[in-house]
Amino acid sequence: MLLSQKGTGGREFTGPTPHSAAVRAKFPPSRPVDHLILERQKQDAARDEVLDFTRYQQTCDVKNSWLKSSDRHFLRGAIEREVRAAVKQNESDIDERRHRLAELLEAEQQQLLQELEEKKETTVERQNKMRERARLLRERRESERQQLVSHKLEQLFM
Repeated sequence: MLLSQKGTGGREFTGPTPHSAAVRAKFPPSRPVDHLILERQKQDAARDEVLDFTRYQQTCDVKNSWLKSSDRHFLRGAIEREVRAAVKQNESDIDERRHRLAELLEAEQQQLLQELEEKKETTVERQNKMRERARLLRERRESERQQLVSHKLEQLFM
């Protein structure tokens, strides 16, 4: 390359005649002039979308937790009501059974007292029984004495 043909820059070059030079056209920029502003606006819009989504998600989380706690509260109340009803029913059954058993005990006691009264001897019956026993004892003693006498008589004659 000759010294006179050497270009001064990347876009300049010499022409076919002396002292003629030309400048190559500049390529148009691939990005528009305000591309940084547009890029920043896109980033801000994306960030705003994310923030909106997180706010919406947080409100949904709060609503869901409130619904869950409300459901737990209602369920706990329903269970407590059912338990109280079951306990009350059980207590009423126990009271009813206790009442029936008390009546049965009272009837049984009355029956036993009546049986005792029926078996109880009156003084007249007791006296008659004692007289009968005394008579039986006398008769037995007399029969034993008679046997002894007959035995002695047999021994005497034998």
